[in-house]
Amino acid sequence: MTSTDTSKITTKDIEGRLFEFALRDLKQNLAVLRCTAMGPEADLLTLSSTAYLTEYEIKTSYSDFRADFKKSKWLTYLDEKLQVKKTYHGNPYMPNYFYYCYPKGLIKLEEIPNYAGAIEVSKGKYGFRFDILKRAPRLSKVKCNPKLMRTMIRSLSFKTMNLLRKES
Repeated sequence: MTSTDTSKITTKDIEGRLFEFALRDLKQNLAVLRCTAMGPEADLLTLSSTAYLTEYEIKTSYSDFRADFKKSKWLTYLDEKLQVKKTYHGNPYMPNYFYYCYPKGLIKLEEIPNYAGAIEVSKGKYGFRFDILKRAPRLSKVKCNPKLMRTMIRSLSFKTMNLLRKES
């Protein structure tokens, strides 16, 4: 596969490497894959040292990207009154930043909505590369609350426990 051939990059390919990229390169303190504990599912949800949440939505098909705009979470994420309350159907969840992460060339940069950032993934000779093409604007100034932090830590703990069980 050349650096321009991204047709074979799968969601699974991106997940673990995005997890590592967020922790190592973006200096996030906590990362949870497929976080469903509060509000809508997030492919990857990270927490920074300043208690800001970043959600990463992984897209490996163009139709999946287009379908994302129909999700009800956008009504909540983009409503300024709800951002202040920081709730999603009663749950204290709303990211401060939101990124689409997708194989190189899958989505044109001008198609990325103004509320989202863009990270392109390519695979070259030395592995996967993540390029931030567009920084995500801040959706909310409200920091993550302790309830969600505890939920993220608990979710990550259970995932770790399940991994350890599989190894033994």
